[in-house]
Amino acid sequence: QLLRVISREIVIEHEHVMMMSSRPALERVALFVQVLAQREALRGRSPHLLNLSMPRADIASYLSLANETVSRMLTSLEKRGLIAIARRKLEILNAQGLVDISGEDPVSMRLAD
Repeated sequence: QLLRVISREIVIEHEHVMMMSSRPALERVALFVQVLAQREALRGRSPHLLNLSMPRADIASYLSLANETVSRMLTSLEKRGLIAIARRKLEILNAQGLVDISGEDPVSMRLAD
């Protein structure tokens, strides 16, 4: 069980490093939303309805982006019809569209679990 916990932590750190590498801002934000959805699914919750418990400033810091950039990228994803945002609630409307933008599918990173 300890190995499973350590393995999961390594996967989480790997996801973060992937987001931080020289990806454009839109890809980082799309991947961030995907990772949140995957974590919700692992907890037995809906991966399409997310509660953004982190303030945008914290999301920006986590992704090494400016607050304004995170807001613009979320708005861009919303205008493309991929997500809908209402206050701290985020609904994924088109998961494949997020995969297409980010170039990654977080589910495939977890198959080793």
